[in-house]
Amino acid sequence: MERGRTARAQPDARRPERADAEASDVEQLSRRPSRRVQNTAAGLQVGGGTQVAEGATLLAERVEHAAQLAFEACMRPSARILTAGILCLLGPPLVLVVAPLLLLLLPLLMPLGLILTFVGVMQLGVVVSFAHISTLHRFTEKVDRGRASSAKGSPSAKRPHKKSSCGQAWSTESPKACSLLATPPPPLALAATSVGAETDVTYSESSSLRVIDGSLKTLAQCGVDHSERLVRRFTEAVRANVVRAKRDISGEVGQQLIALQGELRTWVGANQNLKPYCHGRIGWLLKQESPAGADLSARFHELLGQLDCDELTEQHLEGLPLPHGISLTNLCYLLVPGLLTKWYPKYMAHLQREFKRLGLLVTFSRVDTDQPIRVNAARIRHEVLELSETGRRIAILGHSKGAVDAAAALSLFPELCDSVAALVSLQGPHGGSAIAHDLSHTQVQRNLALSYVLEKLLRGCKHAVLDMTYSARQDFLERHVYPLERVPTLCLASCDRRPNSLLKPIIDFLALRYGEWSDGCVCQSDAILPGCARVLLDDMDHFGPAWTAFPATDRYEPTRLWLVCTCLALNQEAEASEPRRSSPLNAVPASASASSLLSVGL
Repeated sequence: MERGRTARAQPDARRPERADAEASDVEQLSRRPSRRVQNTAAGLQVGGGTQVAEGATLLAERVEHAAQLAFEACMRPSARILTAGILCLLGPPLVLVVAPLLLLLLPLLMPLGLILTFVGVMQLGVVVSFAHISTLHRFTEKVDRGRASSAKGSPSAKRPHKKSSCGQAWSTESPKACSLLATPPPPLALAATSVGAETDVTYSESSSLRVIDGSLKTLAQCGVDHSERLVRRFTEAVRANVVRAKRDISGEVGQQLIALQGELRTWVGANQNLKPYCHGRIGWLLKQESPAGADLSARFHELLGQLDCDELTEQHLEGLPLPHGISLTNLCYLLVPGLLTKWYPKYMAHLQREFKRLGLLVTFSRVDTDQPIRVNAARIRHEVLELSETGRRIAILGHSKGAVDAAAALSLFPELCDSVAALVSLQGPHGGSAIAHDLSHTQVQRNLALSYVLEKLLRGCKHAVLDMTYSARQDFLERHVYPLERVPTLCLASCDRRPNSLLKPIIDFLALRYGEWSDGCVCQSDAILPGCARVLLDDMDHFGPAWTAFPATDRYEPTRLWLVCTCLALNQEAEASEPRRSSPLNAVPASASASSLLSVGL
């Protein structure tokens, strides 16, 4: 019993000891971290203050960077929202202000955009097409093959390798951009030498490789060279393809064009408003000519050269050759205007001023240019009889339809022939006008041009144009023969083959439609009366005799032109007594067509 109580009391006595031991252990464990901190601090103190300063600086930088990132993360949405609001406020007014300017600059911006796009695409193609990747790949494979052969000790390793294709390309294409570097073998070559030392392989060809320095200048030079090669290859390929395509389709296209031309001719011939009505009629008047009149074209240019001066004077007029007893100052000049010329500003105004300055008595006819030939012929008769009362003979100068009106007056009223010294006809459609003839046979064009414009708008008469048709002129000349034997007459017939004439579209239209050259209103072969002297020009349109400048574009001055033609008309009998010069018209038989006349020079 007592032993048991003693055994129970001993554990109770040991409990305080165990508690004290545990408390001491806990105190030791709690002291260990502080010791570690003290050790760390001591180590820092031992290491010096530099590490502490660096750590503090690094920490400050990171804190500042984190603050900056947080600031940007917070500011970006606000800035974007603010920007969107400003754009919504200012966008519509800005578009309204800039839109007219963009419309005005659209013709400039579109070509500029196309050019920039093309240049960008070309540069992109040049950059993409660089073969540096494949070139480096080939170079690496060649070096690897050299290493493998040297490692095996093959005899091929001892042989000098060929120059690298990369080096050859750079050296031949862009020598300025590449440099030859005589440096020791590269690492690859050194490795190969160390592995196969017994074969004594040294890649001596490595010194001949062209190395690119990688600068912008080098890249630009390489790009230029490469683009030149691309352009050259592209041009050659396009040229070859064009030649091949042309050779393949030329025959087929020619057949198709011939078939299309035939279909167009058939369609035009079936259309009443497009059908050509003047085939076989142009030049009909010259077919009845026998004998042919004298060609005074060379004499015309000779006399015109005598008047080549800055300003005409009376002394120049006295130097022109005239028949005995006739002087230019003793005549009275009657200017007869052409069709619808009363609506033309400054028509023959310069000619009238120059004639008056030279002391010549000139009268501008008061015929109505919108009336038929017979009405104007009667008016010319009255004016000739009135001028003949002055005791002077009259030289009638007619232009275009005015020349036809004057010739009709002499045919209808033969009593005027004694008072007329000469008739000078410039570009007069004595045989008819192809334009008037086509116009009279088409329903739409006739109603529009004659019934509406001429009669209702201009208050004229449509017969002023219808009298110029081939059928009307043929009927009139058969009824009333022109008195060529009693009145010296000169006809100037011109065409214009220059590219700068204002009437070039009409001239080309008649040339393509009928194969006849004209001055824009009258075909050259229709402006000549049978048997009379003529002057043929191929560089003057229908505006030339009436204006010195616009709309005339030829080199002939109207005053000199009319004076020389008047002189030739007055000397017609003297010129006819001399041996005739060779003329294109004289060489053509009476039965020749107008097309054949053009082919020999008319």
